[in-house]
Amino acid sequence: MASGGVLGQFEEATLAGQRLLGLAYPLGDGRRLDADGRPASPRRGQEVTKLHDADAVLAEVAHAPGLLDDPSLVGAIASAARLALHNERLHAELRARLEDLRAMRGRIVSAGDAERRQLERDLHDGAQQRLATLAVSLEVARMRATSDRESALALAHADVRAALAALRTVAHGLVPPVLADEGLARAVEAFAETADAEVWVPDPLPADRFAPELEATAGSLVL
Repeated sequence: MASGGVLGQFEEATLAGQRLLGLAYPLGDGRRLDADGRPASPRRGQEVTKLHDADAVLAEVAHAPGLLDDPSLVGAIASAARLALHNERLHAELRARLEDLRAMRGRIVSAGDAERRQLERDLHDGAQQRLATLAVSLEVARMRATSDRESALALAHADVRAALAALRTVAHGLVPPVLADEGLARAVEAFAETADAEVWVPDPLPADRFAPELEATAGSLVL
């Protein structure tokens, strides 16, 4: 566990230069965090002394064996640093919760991107293929039909082709090909070139590719 924060403040004042090597804040879910919200654990050979606030464990100090054997010293540390420890504990827990939220958001974005790509494949391999086959069948039937049925078949063929074109537009909109093939910057440029309204694009746009889920999320908001 890293030294710092409250630990750095009471090491010198309370223990006259004796170095406490670590401070951790236990959470209800079993995790132990340092002052920066990162996982913390004692080093090999260290003992752990708990600092209590009433019946609750406020913090855990990892230290050399025997350094905090005096209960009155432990009580003095807890009493002197109680408010600061409370504040630092809250900050550490907040940082950890923010990281949890970022990780959860990343998983949600990845799942959404995977579902969009699966839906695009399903549309392409399923509905689009069936509509294309139907369009060909109608055209063959029209060419073989008598004149009184030809116009009806021609109209049906046109309707199927229009439905196929609309479905392709929807499928491509789920994951625009330019976004998948060339990245977010090129996709934004392509959007600006064809948009009905004036679009201001920063120059230059970042040329690097981003993670697929990040590009898909940004694309869904912009394109």
